[in-house]
Amino acid sequence: MKRLASALVTAGLLSLSVGSQAGTFHFTGDFADASDVVYGAFTVTDYDSVNLLFTDSYAEGNFDPILFVWDARGNLLASDDDSGPSWDALLYLTGLAAGNYYFGITQFPNWNNGNNLTDGFTYGGQTQGAPYLGASWSLYVTGAASAKILPGVPAVPEPETYAMLLAGLGVVGAVARRRSKKI
Repeated sequence: MKRLASALVTAGLLSLSVGSQAGTFHFTGDFADASDVVYGAFTVTDYDSVNLLFTDSYAEGNFDPILFVWDARGNLLASDDDSGPSWDALLYLTGLAAGNYYFGITQFPNWNNGNNLTDGFTYGGQTQGAPYLGASWSLYVTGAASAKILPGVPAVPEPETYAMLLAGLGVVGAVARRRSKKI
């Protein structure tokens, strides 16, 4: 009965995904430790798409998941612990601009340490032992043009990187301008 209810809720949530190039992506796996965080990325190409990220890990008899979404610069956009059915996570995001986004799934109580992807998590680098209740996770991403699981923490450029890039481009531009005046 629990599986039937979970399947019906999943089907209903998947039907909310709209957008011209929208797709639905389903990822599953197992945590080795209660401190694990799985990272992924998705791309939005249509501003009108409804982006829905949700888990069905708890409904399937596993742990209490926490879900996070960051923009391409690593700024936290949303997080959720218990808005979905049972104790599952649900993020309903509308009006995301076209671009790339990151997501993460972990389990309660492994919270993020700040509002940036690079801030880490409560149990980052610490072995906590067996995952609470169960190790299997399941995550859906809808309304995206593409989505994938990443092998580790995504590299987010620091502001200094952008400053160095702009300075370098300025030097290249100045050299090019100087050369054009000599001709």
